[in-house]
Amino acid sequence: MANDSSGAAESARGPSPIPDSIVDLSILDQDARALAEAADMLSLAEKPEQLAGALVHNLGVWVAIQSIIGSERNPLPEDVRNNFRQLASFVIRSTLTIGSGEIKVSTIETMIRINLHIAEGLIRSQRNRLVRDRAYQIWEEQGRLSGRETENWLQAEREILALMAGC
Repeated sequence: MANDSSGAAESARGPSPIPDSIVDLSILDQDARALAEAADMLSLAEKPEQLAGALVHNLGVWVAIQSIIGSERNPLPEDVRNNFRQLASFVIRSTLTIGSGEIKVSTIETMIRINLHIAEGLIRSQRNRLVRDRAYQIWEEQGRLSGRETENWLQAEREILALMAGC
C-alpha cells in the first residue's frame, strides 16, 4: 500500500497544481490497485509456483497494510483499524498455513474476495468524501441556498467523476 510520503515529494518539486484531495485519491487508487492486482494474481495462478508467487505478493501487500494501520499517524477510527488488523492477521496466518502444505481453494477464494472488497471500498469512500466536499463548496459558492442539495450533489458527482477519469 502507498505510504504517506506525498508531502516530502511535494516539497521537493514545489506545490502540486492538483488539489490535495485528488492527490489523496491517487494514493488510495494505488492502494486499491495493489489489492486488486494481488487478487488477480491469486485468481490466475494455475501452477504451484504461480500460486506461491501470488501468495508472497499478497502477503507483502497485507504486511504493508498492517504496518500502515499500526502507524500513530493513521487517521482511521480505532474500530476500522482493528478490522484491518484482523484481516491482515487472517491473510498472514492463512498464507503461512498454505506455505506449510495445506492449500484450500476456499481460503484462496476468501483472500481474493477480501482484497477486492477492500479495494472497492477504498475507492468508493474516497469518491464519496470528494463529492461531499465539492457539494458543500458549491452550496457555499451559491450563497448557501437551501433546497438545492440534490442538484449540488449531482453536480459535484459529475465534476469528481470527470476529475477521476482524468487522473
